[in-house]
Amino acid sequence: MPVLDLVTLPVRLTSAAVDTTLTLGRLVSQDGPVRRPQGYAERVMAVIGEGGLLERIAAVVTEPDGPRRLVDTVADGLEPGGSLDRLLAPGGTLDQLVALGETLERIQPRLDTLARLVPELHASVTALNEVVEPLSQLAGRIPGARRKAPVDG
Repeated sequence: MPVLDLVTLPVRLTSAAVDTTLTLGRLVSQDGPVRRPQGYAERVMAVIGEGGLLERIAAVVTEPDGPRRLVDTVADGLEPGGSLDRLLAPGGTLDQLVALGETLERIQPRLDTLARLVPELHASVTALNEVVEPLSQLAGRIPGARRKAPVDG
């Protein structure tokens, strides 16, 4: 290991530790991905927390007829016309979702382009408003510009 690497090792370690600490701070901040509403913490607690998925599965499996009911439920879903059968059938819900995903992937570049153009469009509209507003004020000052239409009576 070269001498320069040994000399700079404490600085590099400190820098890495600071970067890690700051990144962890952003992750667990109130609006970060871990603690925000519907964030990772909420999702994990839905699985392992009190009344969560694991607790409900354990309750079903530990009942005397729990495993049999679980197998029956899956079998019912797989029967022709069952919910899992409809989900997995050709042209079923799963195929429709995959097709929708492909459509969204195809339009993603267009959406990105539109997202870049919106600020430019906003700037153009603002510039036009700045030009047109004095003209509309001037037009409002012209005598007779706001004549009422004759009323036929």
